[in-house]
Parts: sequence; C-alpha cells; structure tokens
Amino acid sequence: MIKLIYFVLLFPLITYSQNRDIYNLDIARELGFCYDKLTPIEGDPEYNYPLCSDSAVRVFFLEPDYYCVYNEAIGWCGSCGCHMDLYKRENDKYIDKGSIWCIGVDLNQPIEDYIIIRDQLKKLHCWPYFSGKLGLINDTIQLYEIISYDHAIFRDEDHPIDCEYNDSLLILKEWKK
Repeated sequence: MIKLIYFVLLFPLITYSQNRDIYNLDIARELGFCYDKLTPIEGDPEYNYPLCSDSAVRVFFLEPDYYCVYNEAIGWCGSCGCHMDLYKRENDKYIDKGSIWCIGVDLNQPIEDYIIIRDQLKKLHCWPYFSGKLGLINDTIQLYEIISYDHAIFRDEDHPIDCEYNDSLLILKEWKK
C-alpha cells in the first residue's frame, strides 16, 4: 500500500519532468532546424536535417521576445565555428533577424537571459580567443561582457606584432574604462 501511495505522489513529478522542453526544440521544429525523423535536405538528398533528439540543436530565449537557434550538427559548422540564427517573435510569427557566424556555444550551459559564446582567431603563430556573454541590449543582440580572454603564442621568435583579436580587444578595453 505504501508503494502505491509513493507511486501516486511521484508519478506526476516524473512525467512532468520528462515532458518539459528545456531546449525549446518545439521552436526548432517549427522553424525547420530539426525533425523527429530523418528528413532529406532540399537539393541535397544524400544529407539529412539533424534529429531533434540528438541534442545538436538548441534554441535560447532572450527576454522579451528573441529566439536564437544554434545548430552544431555535422554540416552546419565550418572551420571557424558554427552560426546562430536570430528570430524575433511578433504576433505569433518568427521574424528572421539574421545570423551570427563563426562562434561556439556550449549546448549544456544553464538557461539564463544570456548566451555564453566562444570565439577564436587562428593566426600563423598565435591564437587569441575569448568567451563572452551575448544578450539583448536596446533591442539589439550584442556581446556585452567578456568573461575570459587569452592569447596562445606558438614560437615566440616568430610571433607577429599584429597578433591580437581586434574585435574582442576593443570590447575588452571598453569594459576596463
């Protein structure tokens, strides 16, 4: 009898936690970024869209009404990283606001009102790289905080003077003022 009472009390909690869509994959499905069954890519039938179940797609929500779809499935990233598509939800429609190219995102990061991104630039004898928080500022998605910045140098004697990541250094300098 006690087991039955535990089952009755715990069953709603277990089923609720299994049905939650913490990665907003319902939006990824609606926008055509992933599917529940193998779906060939139009014009390239040898390749398929990613399955929503394989966790290569994640949709981040930024208050009040922006969605960022990040896809790191094979074929959606290049040598510089992956890209993230930006949408704004207006009147129950998703409006395409463009993409951010050549970034990396941890698909397992906690759900917050920002997205932690990584980026690097591979030059001949040095690789500057950074991590930062991407968020909504005045209705524009921007990098608003540098979390870490580093600069790997290979062969000091050949290290070029211009070995810096100008975009991130500029932001870093602005935050130090």
